Amino acid sequence: MDLLIALVENCGQVLTHRQLLAHAWPGLTVEEANLRVHISALRKSLNVGEAQGQYIENVVGRGYCFVAPLHWSDASIAPPTAAIVDPIMSPSAAATALADDASSSTPAFPPRPRQRLPLPPARIIGLNERVQTLVGQLDKQRFVTIVGAGGMGKTTAAVLVGQYVQSERGGDVIFLDLSPVRDPCLLPSALGSMLGVVSKPGHTEEAIIAHLRGTRALLILDSCEHLVDAAASLCERLFLSLDELHILATSREALRVSGEHVHILPPLEMPPEGVNLTAAEALNFPAVQLFMDRAATSGYRAPLEDSQTQLIGGICRRLDGVALAIELVASRAGTFGLHGVAEMMQESFQLHGQGRRSAPMRHQTLEALFDWSYALLSLRDQMVLQRLAVFAGFFTLKDALAVASDSQEDRLSVANAVTGLVDKSLIWTSASGSPVYFRLLDTTRVFAARKLEEAGERDQVARRHLHHILHVLKENKLDAAIFSGRDLSAHAARLGDVRAALNWARDDATNAADFAQLAAIAAPFFLGLSLLAECEHWCHLGLEALGDEAEGEHMRLLLLEGLAIGAMFTQGNRSAISSAIRKGQSLAARLNEVSHEFHLLAGEHIFITRLGDFAGALGVAERCAELSTRIGTPEVLAMADWMMGCCHHLLGDQLKGQLFTERGFQHLPFTDAPNVDYFGFDHRVRAIEVMARVAWLRGDIPRSHQLAVDVIREADRRGHPVSICIALIYGTTVSLWSEDTELSGQRIGRLLDHASRHALTPYRVVGEGLMGQLAVQLGETAKGVAAIERALTYCRIEGHQVLATEMMASLARGQAALGLLDAARSTAAGAIEHARLAGGCCNLADLILVQAELEIIGGGSVESIDPFVQNALRLARQQSAHHLELKAALLNHCLNERADTAALLAECRGRVSPDCALNYPALVRGMLEKRT
Repeated sequence: MDLLIALVENCGQVLTHRQLLAHAWPGLTVEEANLRVHISALRKSLNVGEAQGQYIENVVGRGYCFVAPLHWSDASIAPPTAAIVDPIMSPSAAATALADDASSSTPAFPPRPRQRLPLPPARIIGLNERVQTLVGQLDKQRFVTIVGAGGMGKTTAAVLVGQYVQSERGGDVIFLDLSPVRDPCLLPSALGSMLGVVSKPGHTEEAIIAHLRGTRALLILDSCEHLVDAAASLCERLFLSLDELHILATSREALRVSGEHVHILPPLEMPPEGVNLTAAEALNFPAVQLFMDRAATSGYRAPLEDSQTQLIGGICRRLDGVALAIELVASRAGTFGLHGVAEMMQESFQLHGQGRRSAPMRHQTLEALFDWSYALLSLRDQMVLQRLAVFAGFFTLKDALAVASDSQEDRLSVANAVTGLVDKSLIWTSASGSPVYFRLLDTTRVFAARKLEEAGERDQVARRHLHHILHVLKENKLDAAIFSGRDLSAHAARLGDVRAALNWARDDATNAADFAQLAAIAAPFFLGLSLLAECEHWCHLGLEALGDEAEGEHMRLLLLEGLAIGAMFTQGNRSAISSAIRKGQSLAARLNEVSHEFHLLAGEHIFITRLGDFAGALGVAERCAELSTRIGTPEVLAMADWMMGCCHHLLGDQLKGQLFTERGFQHLPFTDAPNVDYFGFDHRVRAIEVMARVAWLRGDIPRSHQLAVDVIREADRRGHPVSICIALIYGTTVSLWSEDTELSGQRIGRLLDHASRHALTPYRVVGEGLMGQLAVQLGETAKGVAAIERALTYCRIEGHQVLATEMMASLARGQAALGLLDAARSTAAGAIEHARLAGGCCNLADLILVQAELEIIGGGSVESIDPFVQNALRLARQQSAHHLELKAALLNHCLNERADTAALLAECRGRVSPDCALNYPALVRGMLEKRT
């Protein structure tokens, strides 16, 4: 049936034996006799009942052709399968053929933003059919591993599949090169960093699964062989957890896990031994095509002659059809000619032939090839190749010159050597544009690193590499970026080299100073790529390596800053966070590093605020305000005012909260878009959400709702996961206060999804608490009470106490609605005590009103209720919380119904916007109606 389909959809065209074998038995070696047997059986089946019928014609020396008249009655009933694309097609022609196939079927991957994929070679030889087969396998089986020896073209095939999915199906492709990742434990972090996932240590895989859930995408994990166990575990978990994720891995061995379908990438097809072929016939074999194409690139322009086919066939067979090996050998044809290459190859392999012939694995064959290729290089080219092995990933020509050059005069020679190594396919260029990036294939790097070790230059070149990485990071001012929130994704290609340099320097005590310096400067690099635990790890080791060296004080400051930020995000030990911040502040003050001192104070302010110590946070904000006048930049002045405004709002002085926050926007206007992301928090987003809550409490409801919309939009624009969660949390508090249940539900749903997707567990738990508050408002009281209790328990454990009193107010109301009046009274009293310990609270007046409501529900007298109401009135007026004051005035009038209470109610109403809602729980509302 496979043969019939292939022949019918290529009606009138001759399909070669090779094409039909590849279509019917992909990935297998099958004798041509099998093809003849099946074609014969097919002819018999088609000719049943028609003695004169002719369907399949044998074209001698070429293949088979379907010649019967053909009519497609309904393509929707029987859509054609993937068309066979000639393996010698150019990339553009292959793309056209693949596009024709794509137009006849439903796209497997919906359009999404594209990831920039590595560029394949200019001409693709022998892989186009393979790409179609792989696409078909992925459609049906979702998880495919391309397995083959080094140099077979696994990466190229994977990139072509990714490009087809991207360009022809408009699909989302995630491409991750694992070759720079040396530690198996860092594999989830590498993928998480690629996806922009923020997670706690040990929970990265859960974060990735949450991030990709519901997303149709193709994940390509390239070069899994050195991380085979870790890659197998991750792929299996992703495959079993995500029904819409397609996975394509490349490895030298199968991962051997559930769901995996292995696609063996065979050697390029070569002319059989002992068969005389014409040049045209020999060029039907991909191995010969590749050899002649690369020979032409090297400068060999003569066409292949009939007399040379056995020579070329012999070379290809001696190279076992390995694409990389063929390219390396053919690259010398421009210099030595075809016969010269064959003679040199014969002589060279006499030295290595025994080891290569007896080797059971193709990797050893490739090792022998590298030895031979290396011997053909000039001494300068050999030296440059082995020195470039120090790079773990991509590098530029500037990088190569810095590491491989011995002097300024030597740079031109090294540049020429790099160009020559590219021509010989020993260095791979990854993309066009400026600058051009280079990398050594993994097998090449291993071989060259061994040669570097044998030459006794490993430590010398590694030290040069470390100093170059330090220079690059300093040149890009990353040492000043630790609090700036700069987008560091453009530097992501350096990650493997930073790790390699750190690992090398850590192992030698004589490099302690360099190690500490690199750890300090690399801290913002790790933070910018969301590798928070790694940042904390290296900063901790850097501080140990630095010891008590007085000349390293500035580095110590950077290390303390990185340690504090990393620990805060990963929910590390609270005392460790506080200790790092305090030590950093003291050191910054001693060094007169005012900006660093300010930034560390900003971190302490966030830390103390999260713990619920609002009075302590105000003290820190006041110290920031003092320092801001010394620094004088608009960003710092605005941040100081915003911190002051936040503290006054949380402490309960809404007028000061409004004044300070608005003054901050005089330094940095609301319409501007400065980057004030310090300690992982965008202070501009934080200020807008404070303004939204202050506006609600002061009774300006339209402005409050608009600011809540603005802060969520601003956080979305910046795209930082933490800022988005915070904006959604505090935007939700505004809609909950207004009892806009529909809008609250939308925001909470998005918060829970976003926090889960990025594994931001504390924010997800706060979201569950908000969902509990919403459930209480909707009358789903038991469900809401349970959710709030769970959230409060977690918040106490994690020390996330900012919204604790607001949740407790809702909990008390819910408990009362369930008839648990004593529990509700205890909860309300506990909330008030919690607020007083924090130094005051923006919703303290509302907590006192909760106590009044509980007295009403319990049937208390006016005399027992009135003190609570009067206390709430006084406190709300004192805090300039006009909305709460109006609420207390309404309750006061309902209880007393006197002229003075009516006048007070009218006065309070005059201080708020006309649409200021007067909301009470339904249970209290019913009790008040009975009283009046």
